[in-house]
Amino acid sequence: MSKVNMDNIPLRVLAEVSSSINNMAKIGICAADVHVPNQYLVKVVEALKILGYEVKNLGSNTNTDMTKLRVDFNEPPSLRENPFGNSSLDCAIWIIEAEHANDYAKEHKKKMIHLLRIIMRTKRMKEKGNTLKEHVDDVANILHETELWYLEHYHNIYAHAVDGGDTVIFELKDGEVEDGQG
Repeated sequence: MSKVNMDNIPLRVLAEVSSSINNMAKIGICAADVHVPNQYLVKVVEALKILGYEVKNLGSNTNTDMTKLRVDFNEPPSLRENPFGNSSLDCAIWIIEAEHANDYAKEHKKKMIHLLRIIMRTKRMKEKGNTLKEHVDDVANILHETELWYLEHYHNIYAHAVDGGDTVIFELKDGEVEDGQG
């Protein structure tokens, strides 16, 4: 297997791929959806495979010239199958190897369970015509940028604080929500 030359791929594209993987691992999810411009698709997919990821093409959008990829790091191949590892990736942006992303996601599984409970409880409260209210100390571990983005992007749940920051309100906004990860 030869090295993948990542020259001339905008660093923003590679940073977004890396960030998506890291953010999903940070909240205990073993897969990430990434959007890659079609002109860089072959190199990015090849690089991700070198790093041990299973990559599935979820389809292109002709209006934006982007392809959505599902990057799965749940059961990465062993180094025996991929002896080159990260050293074969000539890239200015560091992208975590699948094996390490998988380990990181497993360590953060409790955070994902907490997020799922908040999602279910918020939806139940919405059905009753209420909003979910939690003391800030009880939900502090999911009040970070990645977790809040996940709630908004995948579940249409928005959080804000009241009572001088002591109470967090999780509110399900009206509108169609795509079926999220997790």
